[in-house]
Amino acid sequence: MYSVFFSEMSIHRVYSETVLENLWKKGRSYSIDIRTADIYMQEAASSLRYINTEYEPEMSTTVSSSFNDTYESTLWYPSYADGGIVWSKTFPGSLSLSTKMGYEINRSLLTIFEDGIPDNTGYTQEPFLSLTLSQGLCPYWMQGYGKDPYRAQLEYLLEQKKQNRNQTEKSILMAVTAYYIQLRKYERLIRMTERVVNVYDTLIDSLTESYERGNLEIAKVWEQENNRWEYVDDLNGYYDSRETALKYLCMYCGDISDIDYFSELPSCGISLFDYNPQKKITEAQIGQLEALYVLNKQSNAPSVSLGGSFSDTAETVSFRNFIDALKEKGALAWSVTASVSFSSLSSGKKEVLDENYKLNHSIYELELQNELKENEKSYTYYCKMIEISKMQLEKARLMEATRSAFYRDAKTRFAQGNCTKMDVLQAESQHFTAECIEENTQDTLWYYQWMRSQIK
Repeated sequence: MYSVFFSEMSIHRVYSETVLENLWKKGRSYSIDIRTADIYMQEAASSLRYINTEYEPEMSTTVSSSFNDTYESTLWYPSYADGGIVWSKTFPGSLSLSTKMGYEINRSLLTIFEDGIPDNTGYTQEPFLSLTLSQGLCPYWMQGYGKDPYRAQLEYLLEQKKQNRNQTEKSILMAVTAYYIQLRKYERLIRMTERVVNVYDTLIDSLTESYERGNLEIAKVWEQENNRWEYVDDLNGYYDSRETALKYLCMYCGDISDIDYFSELPSCGISLFDYNPQKKITEAQIGQLEALYVLNKQSNAPSVSLGGSFSDTAETVSFRNFIDALKEKGALAWSVTASVSFSSLSSGKKEVLDENYKLNHSIYELELQNELKENEKSYTYYCKMIEISKMQLEKARLMEATRSAFYRDAKTRFAQGNCTKMDVLQAESQHFTAECIEENTQDTLWYYQWMRSQIK
């Protein structure tokens, strides 16, 4: 015989934080998917935080020398040597600045009519300074884009990771909610069916005694046994369904051994997010697409460069007189250069870039439209199910009130000797069955209302 552990389910314990809200909290902290999404979000935030490294100045040094064997006696005297420091920096908008400060020497003969012996070997010194400024012809601000596209695409990437994390959390908490509601309903069905089975056990025992006294045929006993086994089969199905829901709930929330199946539910108007994370993801993808499009046009556009250099060529002197020669004013020289670098963007590459941008933009716009349509369908569906559940709840409440009154009347009649204990047990079973149906219908209505609140 099945044990009865049914309790008054119409009396709920009140919590400052409901069990379901606590399960949401556990789901947020326990989920590996959410923690993984947090890591991806942190990586994107780190890339954005260190974006300035993309525009940090660079500095390098160069030293070189060359030799020749024109004169054997000066074989290891460098024919040319130079050294310099190069400083360069890029700026948002395809602007770059480069400067080089250097020093070079060239070997020559002090007297051209004498051989290249060490005493006739001298060097010409030339300190110099050069500056080059380069500007692309299609910077983001000329394209009507309001900010640095490199920074913008990282910001949109971070937004995608953030909203992907939120969408993951939303999906998990919605699953947690669905399984918790299932647990509550299956637990009620189990307790209800156990009570029905116990009533059948009592009924079958009573009928068996009557059969043994010869007051009825065995077929009556068998008929009730068949009915009992139908309920037992239902009960086993409820056990399996409860364990399945419990398994998935543990998968999302970890240890929930102390869960209260029948605590008060939170307000059905609670929304996990005030916006639609999936829509935010698609909007961020569109934003990143636009930023990358602007960045590609900027990076592949022709550029104009302006440069200038200044040098002071000292008189050719022997090596021992280097320092003195630098003190003397030499031959000043300067130059100005201008150049234009043409890219392949003016050819078929630009058409491919434009076509890919339009195609991908259209795809994302379709995703937004589909998301809107799906939300409208879901909202309509839940509105319909809410109305149906409200009507079912009215019928369930009427049924519960009728059977509750019948149960009270049966107890009164039994006390007066006008009915049997079996009649009271059957009335009690019908009363709790109606109560189970009412409360399960209330949970169903709450779930549909809550799901509608998640549509943004």
